[in-house]
Amino acid sequence: MNDHIITVWGLWVAVVAAVAAIVAAVAAIWTLIFAKDAPTKDDLARVEENTAHLEEVKAKLARMDSRHEQQEYRELVNLLAERVRMSISGQNTHAEPFVLHLRTTDPHIVPVTIELHDEVNSLFGSFGLNPGTLNDWEAEVASATMFRWFEARVRIEAFNRAKLSVRVIMLMNDLPASRQLPVTLSRVQIRQPGTPETNESGWMIEGEV
Repeated sequence: MNDHIITVWGLWVAVVAAVAAIVAAVAAIWTLIFAKDAPTKDDLARVEENTAHLEEVKAKLARMDSRHEQQEYRELVNLLAERVRMSISGQNTHAEPFVLHLRTTDPHIVPVTIELHDEVNSLFGSFGLNPGTLNDWEAEVASATMFRWFEARVRIEAFNRAKLSVRVIMLMNDLPASRQLPVTLSRVQIRQPGTPETNESGWMIEGEV
């Protein structure tokens, strides 16, 4: 809101400057028309001085209008980004890097990066997303980072569950935008294929908006 007020105020200042310049230029020209003698070099110089920066003022107004439109478009993109449906899932043992899966069916977005946050928005890492299967992107997170992130938890329901947050940075219509997802990260026991009697400790993450 403050940026919008500053932009509007700057636009009014530029308009006032343009009007003042036009008035000065018109006054100088009318002075020449009604002068009894032929215009002198000083008269012509004054007209040139009063009209020279009109193009500069016009260009400035055009730039300000363009910036204003761009700002409004970015705000619209961010608003639309907050409505994008997506989900996060994943399950790995502690011995392996954690593979986080992001899924969305919105054709207008391209997920780029995920950020791991706690509930007070502290950042625990930023990781690039790679295309997986259809409508699925993957990010690999080191096990040590998962432990640090989990320890920042606000405990919910049980000791082995954490309420955390993931921010998805994406391109939406070629403009950067982001979407925040609340997630639940749990410590679980994972049964490995081929070893039915052996469970390994691991992570499971779930979240959807």
